[in-house]
Amino acid sequence: MRFRSILAVLILAIAGLGFTGCGSSSSSSEFVATSSEITGPGSGELVFNFITAQAPFVVDADTTQLAFDFYNGVDPDPIFSTVRDFDSTIAIGGVPVAASQVVITGYDANDFPLFNISQTITVVGGATTTVEGINSPVAVTLVDLRLAPGNLFQLDQELTSVEVPLNATAQVFLFAEFSNGDIVLVGDLATYTILDTNIATVNSFGTISGLTVGTTTLLAQYEGQTINVPVVVNDGSLLTLSAISVSPNPVAVSDGNPVTVVVSGTRASDNQTFSGITSNVTFSVGDQANFAVSPAGEVSVVGTPASGTNTILTATYTNPDSSTVSTTASVEVP
Repeated sequence: MRFRSILAVLILAIAGLGFTGCGSSSSSSEFVATSSEITGPGSGELVFNFITAQAPFVVDADTTQLAFDFYNGVDPDPIFSTVRDFDSTIAIGGVPVAASQVVITGYDANDFPLFNISQTITVVGGATTTVEGINSPVAVTLVDLRLAPGNLFQLDQELTSVEVPLNATAQVFLFAEFSNGDIVLVGDLATYTILDTNIATVNSFGTISGLTVGTTTLLAQYEGQTINVPVVVNDGSLLTLSAISVSPNPVAVSDGNPVTVVVSGTRASDNQTFSGITSNVTFSVGDQANFAVSPAGEVSVVGTPASGTNTILTATYTNPDSSTVSTTASVEVP
């Protein structure tokens, strides 16, 4: 199995989870070898004619891109790959002469795989060869759905339950696993539902908010398939965190303009992330003569300190075993 364009997943998630069906975001220039690269006997150019009388191949109406993976019949991984915007004729240069088979995958505008074509090829070094009689496509099907934690570096994990602190949020991602091995972030093409909205709610991007201590169920749906995952909302006292952070950072405060920071944390056991943690958190500031912080994390100035006056805010979370994790943020008067 392979993730399609995981960099796009990271960028979109950081940007606020406003995405739709994120797989490959490759343009036609990514990993593309042109005919100018046909310079010697080690590689050649192949021409694929997709809409001709000689081929049984019929293009899916939703096809926007084609991915070409070339194999040598020995190694399990492709020896050359390229992605192209769909066209009736596509010429690919720089294909190694060792390539004996190509697997062509068609993708729609949301980067979901539509079909695969496996085709035997012959590459002539330093020459252009037309691939005759392209095989018929085999439909790619949805195999499974998987819920992953909101931690951007743990997207390969699977959540069997989701824990949310009271009055805080937890992020989840729904992935679709396809028969060709692609794993694609579904994004807001998914439908999320919480069975008991008195305990928790969820938005269209998979952000779950804990409202009342208790247990309910999250339903995540895509293309007729549904997975059910328990959601547990607690008061935060059961969370063992390995790291925390605060936002905003830096904190800009002035007379009459306090700022309340938000604490987020990563659970040690599964790297699940939580935002809006309020239980078991304490705050302190280094310069107490010019700054103050409330137990709820509201940072304010004392008096009217001059512009440029600054200090360090420290947030500390106490785990159930009495161990602590801390983080700092810069505080400054603009």
